[in-house]
Amino acid sequence: MAEDLVSSRRKVGILGHIGSTSDLEFYLSSNSEGVQLSLISGLARHNKLTLNLAKQFFEVPRSKVKIRTLENLKNICDIDLSKNNQILNCLIAKSLQDADPLVNVYGLIALSDLVEQEYSTSGGCIQFADFVKVVCDLVDNASDYRVREAGVATLGVFGLTGEYSGLDTVISHAANDKPKVRRRAVLALATYTGSNVEKALIMAAQDKDWQTRQAAEDLLKD
Repeated sequence: MAEDLVSSRRKVGILGHIGSTSDLEFYLSSNSEGVQLSLISGLARHNKLTLNLAKQFFEVPRSKVKIRTLENLKNICDIDLSKNNQILNCLIAKSLQDADPLVNVYGLIALSDLVEQEYSTSGGCIQFADFVKVVCDLVDNASDYRVREAGVATLGVFGLTGEYSGLDTVISHAANDKPKVRRRAVLALATYTGSNVEKALIMAAQDKDWQTRQAAEDLLKD
């Protein structure tokens, strides 16, 4: 049985590069984690990963499969960011609520990518604006620093679009958190303007962590 699963994963991996979509879809019913991982990558490579398939994969109770799905959200072939999409929003929301911190991290990265995509095509942030409060709550309450680090980075992307409601959270974590989170929060401040931002950068320029200080000093020069 183990040999069959290994063989199936190899076949799906090869089909993901040189096979047809129908060949890949033959394996959609597989319960093998390895096959599922290869399927997601292969379908995305063929530009055939749909929102419904992403939803199906994300419902698999395996963190690796969820993460692979999140990594490929930006490659989904039928996303229209000019319209509100309940499936996409629900998928992002579930990723930020997941019990695995790494799923949270990749959900935040996926959200950042989508916000950037929407901003680059429409010049605004309508589709995902409601997630700012969710991200702020996650940053303020997550025990895993990696989630907080990814969260302040995401708030920085929202700042780029003109959405400033996450600024207080970024400023707070630029002053009080682990060094990696403080550094990332300082970098996120680059997308914001205002006297409170300058004050936060002046304080960060005196941080005990030299990389945080350097990041703040570089931004103050600009």
